[in-house]
Formats: sequence, C-alpha cells, structure tokens
Amino acid sequence: MDRRNGVVELFHRGAVSVPAYGAFLAEHGVTADQVKTYEDFVRLPLTTKDNCTRPHPLPGLCRNGTIGDMIALSSGSTGTPSS
Repeated sequence: MDRRNGVVELFHRGAVSVPAYGAFLAEHGVTADQVKTYEDFVRLPLTTKDNCTRPHPLPGLCRNGTIGDMIALSSGSTGTPSS
C-alpha cells in the first residue's frame, strides 16, 4: 500500500472514531468525505494543544470516546505539560 493512501485511511478512521478530532474538523468546516487524496490531507488545519487537545475531556481524545487499557501522553515539542 502506498503510504500516502495509508495516511488518508488513518485520517478517515480518526475523523469518525475520535470525538474531539471530529469536533475539531467540524469547527473548521471540514468533513471527512472532502479528504480523498493525500493532497487534500496535507491541506487540513493543524491541531494544537490549544485548538484541539485542551478544549476536550480526555475520553473525547480517545477512540470511540473511551479510555482504553493503555494511554500515552506527551508534552509535545514545547516541553510544557498538557493538563
């Protein structure tokens, strides 16, 4: 499989299964069906802690809105912990 196709498929899975990401896309006027190619994908708005992570409770950041058996958190590149 072409990696670019894999990225688009992963985007579609996340867009429908991660509530916070679906809400983020809606806030930016994006629907998953608009993203058909890698070129469409690279034009998506970027997520940040302030515009996607912090506004949503932790379950909304997880697949199907449910915290699973394992969770990984990162401070990202800023070094400032997420809260």
